[in-house]
Amino acid sequence: MVKINGDKLINTTIVVLCVFMLLCGIRFINNIKDSSFYYSQDADHYLWYISEGNYSELPYRMYQSKYNDNPSEDLRECIAVAKYYLNTSYYKMYEEVGNSAKAEEYLARMDENRRDIGDLSFTIAEINEELGVDVVNLLD
Repeated sequence: MVKINGDKLINTTIVVLCVFMLLCGIRFINNIKDSSFYYSQDADHYLWYISEGNYSELPYRMYQSKYNDNPSEDLRECIAVAKYYLNTSYYKMYEEVGNSAKAEEYLARMDENRRDIGDLSFTIAEINEELGVDVVNLLD
């Protein structure tokens, strides 16, 4: 009689482990599917984040789609917005801690990005406002 209960316990354990493995497999496949979305981003994905005002997401997306060697003009402008946001963040950080040498370095990078932004120049004022940076006079 003890042997029958032991067999039931083993069978139940096997079924539970199989269900667990199946759920882990489904989650793994879903994660792979989600990550492939990020690596195939084009200008439309960036423009969606820009239209939503979610500028903090742009640098992350830029680094994820770094494989693109020859981006289109629209994508180049979007990447310039992402770089502008990143460099403005660093400028703000170094300005707040009093490291003016590093702040000037990032200010120069911001000016370079500003020239590459093109049609998306409206984002400069929005990014500056979001980060609380008043650099319009410094860049002109």
